[in-house]
Amino acid sequence: MQGYAARFPMNTSSFRIATLAEELELIQGMNKSTGRDVGIYPEIKSPEFHLAEGKDLGRAVVAELKAYGYTSKEQKVFLQTFSWEEVKRLRDEILPETGIDLKLVMLVGDDEEYQWMFNESGMQEVGRYADGFGPDKSLLIAPDSTPGNLRISTLWRLRMPTACRCIRILSGQTRARWLSGQVASRTCLTRFSSRLESMAPSPIFRIVR
Repeated sequence: MQGYAARFPMNTSSFRIATLAEELELIQGMNKSTGRDVGIYPEIKSPEFHLAEGKDLGRAVVAELKAYGYTSKEQKVFLQTFSWEEVKRLRDEILPETGIDLKLVMLVGDDEEYQWMFNESGMQEVGRYADGFGPDKSLLIAPDSTPGNLRISTLWRLRMPTACRCIRILSGQTRARWLSGQVASRTCLTRFSSRLESMAPSPIFRIVR
């Protein structure tokens, strides 16, 4: 049963899931043919679960990124994960072993495991490993906010010593990504960006365009 009537109709064709390599080839091919420089924002999902099953996603993803020429923080590539242990492992082990240096983004929700980060010392510790901090939208905007009455949390007051920028804000199922120096899927930022920028001088929540 199709849960969302407006989505692509089920059972009308057969599609397979593209591999990361195929996605990178598609993006790089389109960049070449259009003259653009579209970036990528891959996420390492549930790394602890996969490690327990004998699959090291962190090393596999980094190896694939290197194979396709993503090797520097100067490039438009942001590697993200909700796992604090994986962020540390990427920074201390995997990236040095691979000989590349990429921007890492620490994704966070309102779960208990992230609560230690939401203070000055916690943010400083995160800043030792991550280049960006990606809070769920619900951590920034109160759920009962309306377009005319945004209620902003105090999380924006925290600073990271590396002056990282908030480059990912979730709005339902919409994600903002850095693409060719602009933000794709702008709808998720339109209603929030101007208010956040006026209220949040901290570089952690500077909206990237």
